[in-house]
Amino acid sequence: GLLAGREQNMWFQQFAADLNNFRAALAWSVAQQQPETTAQLAEGLRLFWQDRGPVSEGVRWLDTALQHRERLSLPTLTRVLSTKAALLLVVRGDREQAMPLLQASLRLSRELGDKTRLVRTLSYLGIAAVLEGDYQRSAALHEEAVAIARAQPDRHVLATALLNQSGVYMLHGDNAQAKAGFSESLLLARELGDPRGIAYALNYSATVALAEEDHQQAIPMMEESLTLGRELESPGLIAVPLSGLGLAALYQGDHDRAL
Repeated sequence: GLLAGREQNMWFQQFAADLNNFRAALAWSVAQQQPETTAQLAEGLRLFWQDRGPVSEGVRWLDTALQHRERLSLPTLTRVLSTKAALLLVVRGDREQAMPLLQASLRLSRELGDKTRLVRTLSYLGIAAVLEGDYQRSAALHEEAVAIARAQPDRHVLATALLNQSGVYMLHGDNAQAKAGFSESLLLARELGDPRGIAYALNYSATVALAEEDHQQAIPMMEESLTLGRELESPGLIAVPLSGLGLAALYQGDHDRAL
């Protein structure tokens, strides 16, 4: 999509400038009782809601479309279910509301043979399992997601699936596997020219390096990530490397720089 490609920063800026026009189009589709249009517009703004917010607005438009779910095509319904779940789970950590949406999306993705949506849904279910403290189930879900993603032509799907899988390895203390996955994801993101994907992979890789007290490796990763975050004007991608650089400075005894 436009918000995941090489020119994503320009498109994020354009979407922000046109946000009121998108809102007007969404409101028009609701007034005209065209839930398929409402769903497609709201789902198409997924990355914008997730990165720039407000998440509550994205969820509200998706809910509006889901009030007429019987009128949605199955592919659109599948995307809306997983997108709403992603906003609730990844941004809010709301596993309770996300789980039934993910289970429905999983069933529909398998029925439709939508491999891209299947990979994303499996990854989200893996994140939910981590929030439940079930590492084994999470690892199995992410393993399935990555295996399916490797057979797909869209390398963005694999890069994201690897990030999610490696995040679970990192949380479980398996730094070797985490580093391998983050490195592969970073390589893919660089090949794709995806600055957001590069920043995420750098942040996670730097987090592992910090945990191993490898500041020499962590600091340049965080500095590159911070530069990308500022270029992308993404609050989250600015805050994470700033925090990491502060920790690295603190560990090195540079209290002035840490502050």
